[in-house]
Amino acid sequence: MILKHARSSATQIELTNFPASSLELCQKNLDQIVISSQDLVFEEVEDVFLEPPRGTANGKHTGGVFRIRTAQPVLSAQVCRLGEGIVFGDVSVSDLNVSSEIYEEAIYGGILYSGFGHVVLESLARLWIVDHLASQPILFQVSEGVKNADKLLLELVQLLGIPSSRIVFCDRSVVVKKLIVPQAGIKLGLYVNENYIEFFRRKINSNEAIGRIQSGSAADLHYLSRSKLRDIQRKPMNEGIFEKILSQAGAKIYWPEQESIINQCSLWNGCDRFIGNIGSQMHGIFFRADRRPIDVVYLCSESPNINFLQIDVLFPGRRIYINIADYDPFFNFGNRCPYSIDLDRSVKCINDFFGCRLSVLAEADREQGWEQYSYHWFYNYFYFKLFRRYTIDLHKNNLTSAAEHLTKSLHLIKTKIDPRYTSMYKHQIMSSYDLLVKRHKLQSDVGINDFRKNLNDL
Repeated sequence: MILKHARSSATQIELTNFPASSLELCQKNLDQIVISSQDLVFEEVEDVFLEPPRGTANGKHTGGVFRIRTAQPVLSAQVCRLGEGIVFGDVSVSDLNVSSEIYEEAIYGGILYSGFGHVVLESLARLWIVDHLASQPILFQVSEGVKNADKLLLELVQLLGIPSSRIVFCDRSVVVKKLIVPQAGIKLGLYVNENYIEFFRRKINSNEAIGRIQSGSAADLHYLSRSKLRDIQRKPMNEGIFEKILSQAGAKIYWPEQESIINQCSLWNGCDRFIGNIGSQMHGIFFRADRRPIDVVYLCSESPNINFLQIDVLFPGRRIYINIADYDPFFNFGNRCPYSIDLDRSVKCINDFFGCRLSVLAEADREQGWEQYSYHWFYNYFYFKLFRRYTIDLHKNNLTSAAEHLTKSLHLIKTKIDPRYTSMYKHQIMSSYDLLVKRHKLQSDVGINDFRKNLNDL
């Protein structure tokens, strides 16, 4: 199926091997993206306090930017995403710490998110203002639980020629007598301003360090791998085998997280043909400094991320999303589910798209890592589909719901997984379960221990 956007005729987006529901949702999401050429604006607000975003037990958030006298939110500083609306909620004036740091005048940078893609697309979205205001400090609110994103943001602002000394990370209440709130150049899944994109391209083009790094021929085929990531979520279990297939055909394997932002930016500007499992590293296309066509193969599961569709409409060329996720011998429980790459399907689509001559490896070479895959599959299943929900119910003292959730989780395992595999990988199943019990400090919980006994008896 070919997806179309009214303002992006120079980009061809194709989806292959997806269920009809995913195709319809992708086209619907694409239709909602507004591309605007209107001037970017900013608002000046007096006497405000910034309260860092905090998660609550019910999954909601408090925090944001508020007027001191009324405790009403400053709407221009609120965050809006596709399907989420206003993210951060109300606080009261009593939440304001009397010892809060005070700024006479500052720029509101936004929220510092975790995750490379969200920092690139959302945390940077207000920085166009530096072309107009060259001295004020830029305040970023730090969400609870965010780790190491501050270093990433500082590297990115330096890429854009912004002195890191202007950046202030706020993890507690801050008072500002005059806050300048720039309009966000991007709203995830909803809106893109062309003037912001031009600002970004202009800054990339003016960075001389990028031009001094050789990235190879524009015709080289680059595979952006996730195989060396520590995080196993949404990380294909047999990616090492896939790398071998690609390298034997002359493709270059690249691990973005091991490179500086400058080097990643250089690669995206020096080459025009990319393959990668959909994930953080593929947001690097946003660093393209011109409108030269770029061809990208996204390998993904049944639900392509709206982040990439939104980026696609900004850069000419061909894109193809291929559903290559293989969950056998288990099942797909959602977008956090580990999977293996369907090698035959991937090779065929890449050969057709790029005119390559990739060859699938012999069967003996492909059957590797099943024990590792089973461990990671059950670890993620227990974490996302059992323990998170169970601990929330316990926190709310909703013991009936907690017990029902355990029963449902066990039923799904018993009915959707062949008993041969629960027996074959019993050690991996129990090891992953016991580790999560320990991490959640539930060793003495009766329900959890009963579940373990039933699990062990499968």
